[in-house]
Amino acid sequence: GVRRVVHVSAISAEGDVASGYAKSKAKADTALAALDLDWVIIKPSLVIGRGAYGGTALMRGLAGLPYILPLPGPATERFQPIAADDLARGIAKLATGETAARRETVFAAGPETVSVGDILRRLRAWLGFAPAREVSVPLPLLRLLLRFGDAAGWIGHVSAARTTSLTQMLYDRIVDAEPFTRIAGPVKTFAETLQSTPATMQDRLHARTYFAVPFLQVALAMFWILSGLIALARARRCSRAPSLRM
Repeated sequence: GVRRVVHVSAISAEGDVASGYAKSKAKADTALAALDLDWVIIKPSLVIGRGAYGGTALMRGLAGLPYILPLPGPATERFQPIAADDLARGIAKLATGETAARRETVFAAGPETVSVGDILRRLRAWLGFAPAREVSVPLPLLRLLLRFGDAAGWIGHVSAARTTSLTQMLYDRIVDAEPFTRIAGPVKTFAETLQSTPATMQDRLHARTYFAVPFLQVALAMFWILSGLIALARARRCSRAPSLRM
């Protein structure tokens, strides 16, 4: 009996974007558009919220590194960040039929356009860390390093530090933000979004330890594995020792 569907897609959900995430979103968009339903597809730009997931978590991790600020290549790719609460308000209005949007794709974007480099610098300042030396990391090298994050996913460690996040981060597309603003109402700029949610100690700790967590997990796992092997070896030696009879 469902007649109205609001699908949250992605601004990168295009056929030429080489990531499984974007391609799966694009397939869902195509499938939904073919149905005889009252549908709306929302394609958000970079979503900034209280928590950090996917590409925003990777950005926080890069911004939180001590002493240096790594930039992915030239870091000139542009985004129109949108606050999660602004996006949610627009989705709610679309879902309840408060707007005239029908069978169309709406791009959800903020009013401010910023580059990846600017986002990292502002996140670092928002976290309360001092400015650091900027280092441009060649994209092939960064992609190679993030393949370790891809491999970690196969063994159960799900992390945003993977090649998919980098591909999404490097997608440059500027859209008209006015249609979504008419639906959702006033939308905050990136600067206003950061000001409205001051960084906490947990945010700073997450950013500082973002890349250290996988190594700590491996070290802890090796500690328990080695402890078990040592205990097993001692038990086997004891079982082979001659018993003392009275």
